[in-house]
Amino acid sequence: MTGQTAWAPAHREILAALLGDPDVVVTNAAFLAQGWTNLNYRVSAAGQELALRIGTTPNARADAPPNDAPLNRGAAMRRRRELETLCGPAQDLAPELLGYQLPQGHLLTRFVSGPMLQDAPPESAELAELAVRLHTSLGDLRRRYDPRRQIETNLSRARVAGYRAARDAVAAVENLKLDVEATVGCHNDFNPWNVVRGADRWYVFDWETAGNNDPLYDLVTMFEGLGWSAQARWETLEHYAELTGRAPPSADRLRQFTLLFQLGSYAWAYAECCAGNERAELQTQVETSLSAIAALG
Repeated sequence: MTGQTAWAPAHREILAALLGDPDVVVTNAAFLAQGWTNLNYRVSAAGQELALRIGTTPNARADAPPNDAPLNRGAAMRRRRELETLCGPAQDLAPELLGYQLPQGHLLTRFVSGPMLQDAPPESAELAELAVRLHTSLGDLRRRYDPRRQIETNLSRARVAGYRAARDAVAAVENLKLDVEATVGCHNDFNPWNVVRGADRWYVFDWETAGNNDPLYDLVTMFEGLGWSAQARWETLEHYAELTGRAPPSADRLRQFTLLFQLGSYAWAYAECCAGNERAELQTQVETSLSAIAALG
């Protein structure tokens, strides 16, 4: 660990507050590099293996100190909603929640051992069953997640910072037509880095964007993250349709939502880069998403 990613006294204070134990002794703390905006650690303390997320200000660099600037209203609201989701419909999907601190978004759970789906991809039927369980458990979250609005918000962030988005991406957003069917509670960041295959079940992480949406968005997000073939995607969609009683999407609707996902991926990564987040992975995401947008037309 280097710089601000190294375990520090301030991190121990946050852990102590979440555990309610000011005298907690930390025997080991290892930085987890998966998160792009928060700081994540595997911590051995009080005879337990724990996962600690240190909430950081949105758009901060990967090595930024925790909460080095005030949260904006939107970020504070997302974290409050995340806590509501974790304490309610996501209880049987997420790791065991041990503590949550608002408005910063510091989060403490049991550490879950196991590979991420990126490293242990599911079968088509397994993914369909997981998605059905996810959407059934969440039900109606009584708040909407609008991917198009998120795209527009992120492109606006880039403009405010003095940057102009790629012409192809702007045109694709303006021309995008979506056939949205019935909406349900969705994760909305349902990618293979946010799901771990545990010894007893699947564990789903990062619930800040949970809200009602077309379930196809969750499935496409996972497909794109896994880089699945067209055949694997259609097999999953057919399994999902059988389990839910809904018809599979048309090829055009699948293309629409794939384009929607790639536009969202581009807009978020581009806005982060424009705001000073220097992670190389973000620039790669910008370039990869632009190529996908061009291919999808």
